[in-house]
Amino acid sequence: MRAPLETKAILNPGEAIELYGMSARRFYRLIRGKRKLPFLALYNKRKLIIRAEFEKYLEEHPEEKEQLKKCQRTNKEDAIPSEEFCEVAKVSVLTENTSSNTW
Repeated sequence: MRAPLETKAILNPGEAIELYGMSARRFYRLIRGKRKLPFLALYNKRKLIIRAEFEKYLEEHPEEKEQLKKCQRTNKEDAIPSEEFCEVAKVSVLTENTSSNTW
């Protein structure tokens, strides 16, 4: 039986994405970068997230926290961005809807 994510001190990237509701693509781009991140621990070839350090990092870097959020979509026809960085998703859906009536 697995421990609930809310109680774990060390997370794998997938668990961090799930727990914090982040975009997987943006999160993996962050941890693949060349800069040293205080919340990242290496175990052999695995990258692990130290939860307390990650939460501290997000508090200290609110702009990074906003960029990691997912865009929210209610259905295929209507994009509802949760933040301004999701405007691209909204524009692309509007363009698709005007160019054809089907997906």
